[in-house]
Amino acid sequence: MLRSAVWGICLPTLLAISTPFAQAERAQIQSQTSTKLVLPTNFAGCDASQTSQLRQAFKDAALLASKAVNFDINLYASMEFFGAPAYVHGGNHTIIQNNFARAAAYQPRWDDWLRNSYLNLTCNDFAGRCGSTAFAYHVDPEPKPYPVLNFCPLFFEQRSFEGAVEYAMADRERSYDLRSYDNNQGMIFLHEILHIDAVGQPKITDIMETTCEGREYGPALGPLRCKYLAFFNERNNVAETVRNADSYVQFAMTMYVQERIGYPHKPVIWEPEEENTVFVEQV
Repeated sequence: MLRSAVWGICLPTLLAISTPFAQAERAQIQSQTSTKLVLPTNFAGCDASQTSQLRQAFKDAALLASKAVNFDINLYASMEFFGAPAYVHGGNHTIIQNNFARAAAYQPRWDDWLRNSYLNLTCNDFAGRCGSTAFAYHVDPEPKPYPVLNFCPLFFEQRSFEGAVEYAMADRERSYDLRSYDNNQGMIFLHEILHIDAVGQPKITDIMETTCEGREYGPALGPLRCKYLAFFNERNNVAETVRNADSYVQFAMTMYVQERIGYPHKPVIWEPEEENTVFVEQV
């Protein structure tokens, strides 16, 4: 694989050239709340293959979250995806740790109603929000009977968690690049679980990033944008990273890969001497 030069560039320029992975990082994962929708039954619109994929993705999401439950603010991954220890310690550390613990425990059991963790999974786009770019969306109805996660056709075109790991680790260069694992079905499922009100507290959303000029660019999705969010928001006491769904997902995936082969350091960003500029290694 060819590697290009290291660039010192402003955020909007960087994101425009971060191919070949830019398309995956631009894919919208939508989260919506509604008070008027008629909620579907479990696995509504899902065929046998889709139902099987969702059951496996549910398990994989819990596995990923479990790798991050013992959240350590001094880990390099913690700094890359949530911010420096000086900003993450105390209350923020507790918030992150508790969110991972709730996500890891959010699995189907006989006592779902008692644990306030009942969940419907659907494939019929009952809210009409899939479009052509969304993997999934969630609805937390009011008054709450239970949340619903709908999975769009694009979700079923993605690699399974196991398939993504096998693909990435088949090549040494790919294996240390988080973008090679990104948007697998287990990661997408975990992303949606974190949006559920009973899991993400305070409420976890998709934080909109701004450019050097202060313009909104897009949601912080994918490893590159999540690293930027942590890098640029240290001064805000990581108020945004602890509320960004994909920051949790990317950290959890990092912990899984690190346990298998060592730290997946790509994509790389670091601070140069020039103000409002960031270096990034392009591959």
